[in-house]
Amino acid sequence: MPAPDHPVRQNGVERLPIHVTFDEQRGYVATAEGLPIITALSLASLRRQIDAQVSKAIVPQLLLDGRARQERDARRRSGAARTCDGTRS
Repeated sequence: MPAPDHPVRQNGVERLPIHVTFDEQRGYVATAEGLPIITALSLASLRRQIDAQVSKAIVPQLLLDGRARQERDARRRSGAARTCDGTRS
């Protein structure tokens, strides 16, 4: 079985697990083997940055930890509109 941070083929699609946390000072912070640490103020922006750095043949899979989920959920509850950024999911 491959290491968890390497692309994993699932249902004919290669997925790259990307671990995401939230830091009050930097925003969302994403880490994955083979990629630099990526920070962004929103998950949509984070996904765009990740998509720009990975091959089109690999689908990034964001794995949010508790802090990142908490922040995402708080933003959703506050009424902030979700934007469709046109990226693959």
